[in-house]
Amino acid sequence: NKSEVSTVTQRAAGVAEAQRRGAVSITEYEDLGISAFTGDSRPDFDRLLKDCHDGRINLIIVYYISRLSRMDPLDAIPIVTELLNLGVTIVSLTEGEFRKGNLMDLIHLILRLDAAHSESKNKSDAVRAAKKAALELGGYVGGKPPYGFRMVPVTRMTPEGRPVVIQILEHDPNEVPVIQDMWARIKKHKDMPYQPGGGRRHPGSLTGICAQMTAD
Repeated sequence: NKSEVSTVTQRAAGVAEAQRRGAVSITEYEDLGISAFTGDSRPDFDRLLKDCHDGRINLIIVYYISRLSRMDPLDAIPIVTELLNLGVTIVSLTEGEFRKGNLMDLIHLILRLDAAHSESKNKSDAVRAAKKAALELGGYVGGKPPYGFRMVPVTRMTPEGRPVVIQILEHDPNEVPVIQDMWARIKKHKDMPYQPGGGRRHPGSLTGICAQMTAD
């Protein structure tokens, strides 16, 4: 939900570890709300890689290796290998330290990257299966409900007789009158003669309705 609560402790622990190691400069990189698994653009991750290439960074500290990458290991290994070859040490506060020239470190790092990717893939598969099951039972899986509706949890039974809680849409009594009012304005004014210009708006047009909603 884009909340920073999950990263507060990670950031504090990482900074404390950098200070304990006598870091002369500490830079924080954070792609809040962007998954390290989906392949979506991660601006701060890209900035981190650039700073490593520019020689500004020689130590990366993450809470878990999964904070660095949840990509397929075949895609992640070239990146972390390149970082190690640049002389960058990667430290996971929970999984240890990974350095250039230590084969066991590299093997351990690859295993952790594979575990992080597998965890995300399993979670993604489980979420997709759950959405499919909810959809088959008439549930709403479209994320935020459209304006005029709200989501309500109900229990439905699967063909095997197992109870499943799904979300269905029902009209939101606070929002329905707004939609009804807009539609009433369209019907009332849609055939009204209209002379554009002079700052006037047709009250039944989309522009006129949006202007009235802004005023309201």
